[in-house]
Amino acid sequence: MEYFYFFTDTKDLLWAIEYLTQQHFMVLDYITVVHVPDGLLLRIKLARSSEPQLEANFLAVMNEFGQAYSPSCAMKMVLGKLSEGRALTEMMQEVMQRHGIAIVTHGKPDCQ
Repeated sequence: MEYFYFFTDTKDLLWAIEYLTQQHFMVLDYITVVHVPDGLLLRIKLARSSEPQLEANFLAVMNEFGQAYSPSCAMKMVLGKLSEGRALTEMMQEVMQRHGIAIVTHGKPDCQ
């Protein structure tokens, strides 16, 4: 399962990431944070789906922090390259120049 959320406030984004790392019923595959001109985009990729009620709770909390987001085709292309394993450092200059965004982080959150 993959989810996208948009945040205008960095504090809310950090709260959302902290919430994600504390949910033991959810197995995170990775998250990606992208800085876009008017805010921050959080992509959440779960390794597997959870029970419907737990998923509903997760979505309710995420909607409190940010708003559901539908990425553009260009954004999907950039995020797809990350998912395929292309190195973040290889992509940074191209992505910033071509799409006007900056990838902040990509990977599994470190809970420590």
